[in-house]
Amino acid sequence: MFNEALKLFENYGWPALFFFIVSFILFKCLSKLIPTWNKRDGERLDKSVKEAQNQLLNHQFFTNLKFKLNNEIPFLTLDNNFPVRQKLFRKLLELKLVSIQEIVEVIIAHDMEKMDASQWATFVISEIHNGDKLLEEYSLKEGIPSIVVSKFMVWQMRTLELLTSYVNDLAISTVYSTNAARVNTLLYLLGLQLITVIGDAEKTLGALNGELTGLNYQGEILE
Repeated sequence: MFNEALKLFENYGWPALFFFIVSFILFKCLSKLIPTWNKRDGERLDKSVKEAQNQLLNHQFFTNLKFKLNNEIPFLTLDNNFPVRQKLFRKLLELKLVSIQEIVEVIIAHDMEKMDASQWATFVISEIHNGDKLLEEYSLKEGIPSIVVSKFMVWQMRTLELLTSYVNDLAISTVYSTNAARVNTLLYLLGLQLITVIGDAEKTLGALNGELTGLNYQGEILE
């Protein structure tokens, strides 16, 4: 773990290292707590697919996501000296969170209990990757320059790799009795991405230098 963390810091900086360490600790803690939760919550997650889906849709993840969409991102200060760029990056972050929300809703809506753990992991990883495709599609419609999206995705790549690794860990873990329980833990991990995504946007903004200057975004000229 130490070598991987050191490499992560060298390549991606403190925000990515923070995500790695916190998510690793969270995953380990949740793995120990899940057996206890299963005694308390296992029966209601097993009652029916529909009931499990409804409970997952009420997960704290969605509350946090909606708060960021409605109360944080619209007022986020990235660089007041470049108001059009700031407007663009606020929209990029909004679209990123919307894409995360949509792929999570697809995962929850699927009848996962017909899958074994390996099939579940393949399905979830595929949907996580589809989130990137959604972001590219939505960004194009909003007129966000492709260079912004491509550089942003470079910073997001490590998070994608970590999520893929954690999904595979969830699949092979013996403490989960259902795929719904796996998704429940996954949502806690995805909640961390709602935090690190802002740092990725800030790094992207800083890395673009003069590549956006003079481009048009929604009728305004980027600084």
